[in-house]
Amino acid sequence: MPTVRRVVEVIKDIAASLGNPPAVCRKRYVHPAVLDADMEGRLGSVIRTQPKRGLKIDEAAFLQFISARSPRSKARTPAKK
Repeated sequence: MPTVRRVVEVIKDIAASLGNPPAVCRKRYVHPAVLDADMEGRLGSVIRTQPKRGLKIDEAAFLQFISARSPRSKARTPAKK
């Protein structure tokens, strides 16, 4: 299971690659649900799906991850094809 120290190091690495301080990176670029899921060991269970709408595989997985946790997604009705 991930540790707080590892999460801090990951945030520092992301911040360095973006050229921002870690606090800005964490607040503006890393969704809190991703950190929570990682700390709880659930991040690895994100289902990799075929990309839709021109998304890359990791982008599609993130969209699926966030959509599943969105209160709006539970109230939304499926789109008709």
